[in-house]
Amino acid sequence: MDVQRDGDCHCKSHVGGDSCDICEDGYFALEKSNYFGCRGCQCDIGGAITPMCSGSSGVCQCREHVVGNACQRPENNYYFPDLHHMKYEIEDGTTPNGKQLRFGYDPLEFPEFSWRGYTQMTSLQNEVRIMLNVEKSSLSLFRAILRYINPGIEAVSGHVTFYPSWAKAGVAQSKEIIFLPSKEPAFVTIPGNGFADPFSLASGTWIACIKAEGVLLDYLVLLPRDYYEASLLQLPVTEPCAHEGPPQANCLLYQHLPVTRFPCALACEARHFLLDGEPRPLAVRQPTPAHPVMVDLSGIEVELHLRLQVPQVGHYVVMVEYATEAEQLSVVDVHVESSASVLGGQVNIYSCKYR
Repeated sequence: MDVQRDGDCHCKSHVGGDSCDICEDGYFALEKSNYFGCRGCQCDIGGAITPMCSGSSGVCQCREHVVGNACQRPENNYYFPDLHHMKYEIEDGTTPNGKQLRFGYDPLEFPEFSWRGYTQMTSLQNEVRIMLNVEKSSLSLFRAILRYINPGIEAVSGHVTFYPSWAKAGVAQSKEIIFLPSKEPAFVTIPGNGFADPFSLASGTWIACIKAEGVLLDYLVLLPRDYYEASLLQLPVTEPCAHEGPPQANCLLYQHLPVTRFPCALACEARHFLLDGEPRPLAVRQPTPAHPVMVDLSGIEVELHLRLQVPQVGHYVVMVEYATEAEQLSVVDVHVESSASVLGGQVNIYSCKYR
């Protein structure tokens, strides 16, 4: 925290308040030794009600039947649904006259088929009907997904029609399906990525009618709009990128502006350093491939003398590049001596595990 001339405090990142004494929304655990001041909340975007957390441990506010500090796991006797939660096996359907379907179960013909098998769509069995129990969704909008194999060399055209079991004729919704050639299990989404409207299916019982020939059908999935246009499921990225620990798929990469055009002195160019007033040889190492070669200093009373060329008289700021694995905050004295004056200041050395 720095105090400006008007009395306002200049806070660290993610820290607020008149006195820089509280964490911003989405952050917690204000620590003096933390370079960024506060740590980012890790609330699960699906399990937590908001991305905000509270307390020194960053406890999140969970949805019903979701538990854990980050709301990342279901309560006992509950589970998280996946994208194929509303899944319907084609072989459990019927023919148009209500008879059971003929289906295959040869893993050589359809590798890793789901449930009992797969339905063979031929000229003798080119239409199947499936009863669907449609759950409530945002705006009742859905896309349909079919898992299939098209063993031929040309694309096959088909149709899928949805109509409610309780309504009269005239409310059916039908769209074309294009099954591209695929000797391995593949997926087709209806409608695709174009401008066609999705299916509008109110909660209740619906019937799906699929017409096609020359393909093998495994199952049908209804994908709610909440899944493919989940505007609320935006992942907040709050943690800075670190050199150590588990790989981070998403992190904030902080970098200084380039200062190479300004006068600088490399610590590794010094001949020695002083430990308790006694000269000691320098030891250098490169903490990571992304780091430059750096002088390795350890001890309580350590001094390093560097020679710095100043091109002209003026106002300057001293920047110190360092790396440290120590978790605590330490303070380093910096003295700039010339033939005319001696200037002094201090540098806060924070735990530096960041890239």
